[in-house]
Amino acid sequence: MKRVIFIFAALLCGTLCFAQLKVYQNGNVGIGSTLTTSSSNLNIGNRSYDNNYKVSLLSSTQASSSTYNIGIEGWASPANTINTGRTIGVRGIAGNCTNGYNYGILGCLLGSRNGAGVYGSATMSLGEQTDGKYAG
Repeated sequence: MKRVIFIFAALLCGTLCFAQLKVYQNGNVGIGSTLTTSSSNLNIGNRSYDNNYKVSLLSSTQASSSTYNIGIEGWASPANTINTGRTIGVRGIAGNCTNGYNYGILGCLLGSRNGAGVYGSATMSLGEQTDGKYAG
């Protein structure tokens, strides 16, 4: 009986140590995160903000030099062409806060390298090289 209890306890400890889903003390949830707490309702990865931000979904990825690094991708496309309905990959809605400071989608370019805060394409392009820094 002691042996069964010991094995059960060891398995439980192993499960807790390597859990990929965390429920923080404030009720927020982390997936694949090593953070001890998060101010975001759902945190995927290890990025966190302080309590000045109210973020519902936060996704972060550690950038790799050999791949495309995408934090969040929204995909809406039927398998075959159809003549009804609408598809929206990402929709941002904002309003009713300080006048002039409501943005449906906000893109920011960080760091010292060239690029664009928002890049749009009419094809499946994952971007083209830009010669400077652009808002969009």
